[in-house]
Amino acid sequence: METTATQKKENYTEAEFGKQHWSLLAYLETQIVDKAFPIDHRRMSCNEKKRGISNGAPFGWDNKYSTANKKGEQEILGHDDIDCFDELEENGYIKNQGTLLNMFPMLTDKGWRACAELRKFKGNGGNYKDFNFSYDGKEYYHFNKVFRNKKNGLFVRLGSDESSALGYYPCDENGSFTTGFMINDTFEVEKQIDWELFKKI
Repeated sequence: METTATQKKENYTEAEFGKQHWSLLAYLETQIVDKAFPIDHRRMSCNEKKRGISNGAPFGWDNKYSTANKKGEQEILGHDDIDCFDELEENGYIKNQGTLLNMFPMLTDKGWRACAELRKFKGNGGNYKDFNFSYDGKEYYHFNKVFRNKKNGLFVRLGSDESSALGYYPCDENGSFTTGFMINDTFEVEKQIDWELFKKI
């Protein structure tokens, strides 16, 4: 791994995310799905010289473990998985509802979509360092079904792909909706609608 560290740089941009960022996001997804909180620091690289907490590694931190960017270059000596965690949060993939010592992250809509793409990419033989998230800065969601609930009326089911469901949202007879309100309930399918792409409003 090439080291081209400079202390003038303190953070990696989203476009520079490489193996450590994406593998960490994949790990966080498994923990969130399994509700395995708080996050186990022993599964993360942790620079105890920088922040005073350790992952329990017997030999401690070495700068050779510093995070590499997408090109495989270690531009920031001392950069660890906790820095990657912070950068994932800063770029809208996760939201930490805990503290540094007791991390309780939740995935955002953007994070769920990235994880779905990442699983497919890895399943097709890809490597974390080569992953490119297709997110274009806009919030888009599919809906594949309109449901009628006898108690509450019509709802659409939204998801970032055909297999995921971000939630159920009230809609009118044409499927028009806003995402300001979500409900979890038992729904009866009223009609099937072809998959289309709708802008989140």
